[in-house]
Parts: sequence; C-alpha cells; structure tokens
Amino acid sequence: MPTKKTNPVVLQLNTSGAWRNLVKFDGAKARLLKKAMTAGKALADISDASARIAKDDGHQTALAHYAAGQGAWRDARTQDMFDASSQH
Repeated sequence: MPTKKTNPVVLQLNTSGAWRNLVKFDGAKARLLKKAMTAGKALADISDASARIAKDDGHQTALAHYAAGQGAWRDARTQDMFDASSQH
C-alpha cells in the first residue's frame, strides 16, 4: 500500500514580536490549509497582527504570511499571492 504524502505545517500568530503556534495540521490537505488560512487571516485582522503558515520542523521555515489589513496571503519566498491548492 502506498504511503500517503503528508506535509506537517503549523499556523502561527505574531502579536508582540514572537511567533506563537496556534494549530498543527497536514498542509497536504488543501481543505485544512484553506481553513487554517481563513482562521489566521481573521485572527490577524482582529488583533492587528501577522499570521503565517510554517513547516512543522526544527527550522519553522515560513511558507506563507499574512499581515493585518494586507488582504491576501503571500508566498514567503516570492511575495506572490499564495495559492493553497498548489501546495499538496
């Protein structure tokens, strides 16, 4: 039986200079990634903060970020619009 591809990631929020983990999930599941992005955007806008999706590893490499009032998630490397459906 083939092994299912997983992509462990974490939704983080920065309200005062440090990233805080909110929830860990499988970023290979587009449905979960989209829900996390919706939640992160809402929380960032409510608290005038920043949110990001990062790899859930020792480095916590940022994949995408959102700043309050920015309107859209951005790819952390290219600054292009982040497309959740292309991440799996």
